[in-house]
Amino acid sequence: MHRLDTLLDHGFGLVRTFESCVQPRAFYRFAPPKNVDLHGKVAVVTGGSSGVAKEVCKELASRGATVYAGCRRRALQQLLSWAAPHGSALQQLDLGQAQGSSAAAVMGGAARLSPAGVVASASVDAPRPNPDVGAVHALHLDLADLNSVEAFAGRVQDAAGKVDLMVLCAAIAGKPYTLSPQGFELHYAVNFLGHFALTQHLLPTLLEQRARVVVVSSILHTYVDDAGPGWSYPSFESVGKRVWWADLPGLAGGWWAYCRSNLAKTWFGYELQRRHPELTVPVVHPGVIDSGLTVVPAGLQTIKSVLLARPEDGARTPLYAALAPEVKGHTFYHNTLGIIPSSSASYDITRSVPHYDAALKMMHAHKQGSSAAQEGRQYSANGSGNGNGRSSSSM
Repeated sequence: MHRLDTLLDHGFGLVRTFESCVQPRAFYRFAPPKNVDLHGKVAVVTGGSSGVAKEVCKELASRGATVYAGCRRRALQQLLSWAAPHGSALQQLDLGQAQGSSAAAVMGGAARLSPAGVVASASVDAPRPNPDVGAVHALHLDLADLNSVEAFAGRVQDAAGKVDLMVLCAAIAGKPYTLSPQGFELHYAVNFLGHFALTQHLLPTLLEQRARVVVVSSILHTYVDDAGPGWSYPSFESVGKRVWWADLPGLAGGWWAYCRSNLAKTWFGYELQRRHPELTVPVVHPGVIDSGLTVVPAGLQTIKSVLLARPEDGARTPLYAALAPEVKGHTFYHNTLGIIPSSSASYDITRSVPHYDAALKMMHAHKQGSSAAQEGRQYSANGSGNGNGRSSSSM
């Protein structure tokens, strides 16, 4: 990448990051339109049990959509704390046979356990289902595991038969260096590859419905110029166990991995739109949100809650991208700055196209029972995706 482009990306990235986290709601550029009815529509939202994704699920269901919320196993029960009071007709917990009884106890009321291990129930204390509010279905989805992604996609397809809208919200950040079950760096696996695989599994119905796929990325993608799978960084034990500065190499690595995965996700959104013009694929920066994604020491929690945006505000831009008829694909929507260019690297089709093709090969290799990670290493060995995650002008 040209050095001047890199410097500009980093400078604008700092400004855009600051803008996205300190501005009050009045400065947000987008809000979901009020007159969009979603009855009869099916939506898939990843990470639906908390943060921005939970607010997206609530809004879509309130407009009548049937929502399939993909959640990690331990987060599934959280979904019911808001789903039933909002009048959702049915909630599902995919907890498996062994956990069925405990799930029913948490939910209250009568429950039944299907052969697939899905507990379905409505609490006896919940208000009568509102016919104007869509059903919310919480299904297990571990984006780090390609087997879980395929199973989730199959259940959605079997249950709904179609998908009209996807909002790809789920993300992790700042984690110790860890490999996914298929051997990929964890941020890359969760933030990019899992979402890529989910979209590919559901692609036939998405194309048939001329669906909208909202890719929730981050302006932090501007801090890196590469995004392939062949990257590692020093690990760390956990924040708080040692003096904080001893953890900096690992913490920095986890956040660089987050930046890289969001460039991969932005590449994915743009390339998906280019290859499938039947779809509408906007890419969104929702803001810097006070959610579980950003963990700080207890003493800084108050400062964090003041500086960072609330999840309900963070949901405004993804919901606008999901619902507004004027939204366009291959376009980057920033929560306070509006429609802006993403980084120079994000438009580089000499890397985004091979990266997309490599991800398809990773999926194919996994399906054939061979090593998906080996395909990733081959991609890196060919000269792509094996950089250090930082541009030549950075640390």
